[in-house]
Amino acid sequence: MPQNSVLYAMGRISSLEDKLIDTAKLERMLQAPTPMESLRVLTEAGYGAPATAQAPQDYERLIENELAETGKLIHEITPDEAVTDLFMMRYDYANAKALFKMRLSGKREPDALSALGRIPTEVLDDAIEGKGGAEVPDHLAEAVAEVEQYLAQGRDPARIDAILDRAYVSWAAKAAVRVRKPPMIRAYFQDQADLYNLVALIRLRRMGGQAEQLRGCLAQGGKVKPELISECFSLPPEQVAERLKEHFDDRVLDEVVQGLTTGSTWQLERTTDNRLMELARRGKTEIFTIGPILGFLLAREAEARAIRLIMVGKMNGLPQEKIRERLREMYV
Repeated sequence: MPQNSVLYAMGRISSLEDKLIDTAKLERMLQAPTPMESLRVLTEAGYGAPATAQAPQDYERLIENELAETGKLIHEITPDEAVTDLFMMRYDYANAKALFKMRLSGKREPDALSALGRIPTEVLDDAIEGKGGAEVPDHLAEAVAEVEQYLAQGRDPARIDAILDRAYVSWAAKAAVRVRKPPMIRAYFQDQADLYNLVALIRLRRMGGQAEQLRGCLAQGGKVKPELISECFSLPPEQVAERLKEHFDDRVLDEVVQGLTTGSTWQLERTTDNRLMELARRGKTEIFTIGPILGFLLAREAEARAIRLIMVGKMNGLPQEKIRERLREMYV
């Protein structure tokens, strides 16, 4: 159960940081001659449950095990469960997406559900199936109801993802305003909302959507008003950058222009993850706050993304440089 000692939590976190998969180990994975050799780098580091990894495809099992243990630890040591749940709730939204897709396909896929969610999956499943008495937070219940309303008209899984992603980002950004310390928490979720909206702008333009559609896709709670992003929808890329120059730095604006020109979002998504990791590192120095605990959680998530990217790339025979350019910055 959550407890009140920040110092105790710091001690637990400090003892585990040395076990994080750092940039050097990721580079060893990347340079390994075969996917199996890449996997061996993980198992030798004690990542996940090494004894269960017999083939390259087992990397996902290692990731899920490591993240599940991390989630359990965070729940045990957090001195402020409401704050850590701002981050952990994303897994409940991810589980909601998976459950809706299972309903559409008629197939049950338990492996698609994350153990990091705060809501028992059977409770969330009841809510999605419309069974009475399922207790989920109001913000998630409202998002589920919006998906149900959409499903009465269409069945596009990507639209389900967009509804739930926007709902989570908006809720977290608004809830983070009430968090006083460390300051990185408010900044983290505000930046997440703003950068999420830029990616939404690029994606909808690529898909040939309309400005009216964009307004329904944008998250609330960022520092930049969604209306300003919406006004940029029909502008040429360079004019979009000019309109937004007071709110974003040159690096972000260059990648927005590139994304609007090519239709690709991976560069901006990489920058988004790097900016959020920078904020997580800033929280690491706030030793008498919850910052280092959140930093460790975000480090584990970044670690998982990097491992997944490398393993998928290796198994599909992608060149090292193609994989490397997509890697994000790490916590350690």
